[in-house]
Amino acid sequence: MSTPNTRKSEDKRRGFYIKAAHIVYAVLVSQSFLIASEIMVPIGDAFTDENFPKVIGWMFSNMVIILGWLGYARSVSVRPNKDTTAGAARFVVDLVILFEYFYLLHLSQEGYFNQVPFVVVIIFATYVVSDLIKKHEYGTQKSELHRIEKRNRTTTIAFNLSVLLLAFYLIILLFNDEHVANVIIITFLGTVIVWHRLAKWRVTKREDVG
Repeated sequence: MSTPNTRKSEDKRRGFYIKAAHIVYAVLVSQSFLIASEIMVPIGDAFTDENFPKVIGWMFSNMVIILGWLGYARSVSVRPNKDTTAGAARFVVDLVILFEYFYLLHLSQEGYFNQVPFVVVIIFATYVVSDLIKKHEYGTQKSELHRIEKRNRTTTIAFNLSVLLLAFYLIILLFNDEHVANVIIITFLGTVIVWHRLAKWRVTKREDVG
């Protein structure tokens, strides 16, 4: 049986996981602002041949980061990391996801758009791992397990779509200019990313889960 002091220590550790992740998200957004100051100030610089592709990459990366942050905040508000091995593992996976966001942000600024689809696939794969850990943490009750599995299926579908889009991207590169292929793949990947978040949030709204 846990004592008040034990519960207090557990709460502190759980709070650390969440606060640390939010701090890293804030740092990522700060980094994106610094990048924006280099490619969009003055605003006319954003439309130059050199900077416009970087602006598109900046917008795409920030969409991924902001949606990820919102999703994380909604998730931990209902299912925070438990003070267990699984809870600590989920925190580590969250840090891995944050590094992937950081990599995506800087990758797009260096003009390596051909690597973006690969990174997005890796991000979705890491989402799947995070969901599996959360299932291990909170899936002990049948009703809770059902809700988690519905959300996990959404992530798995998004991962599979990202893999298919990667294959599609590699095919269209054979027949189209790389710039055309990049525009097409960014549009489709962006659609999948937005759908993934909205679909998971619909489950949250319907069943009052995060």
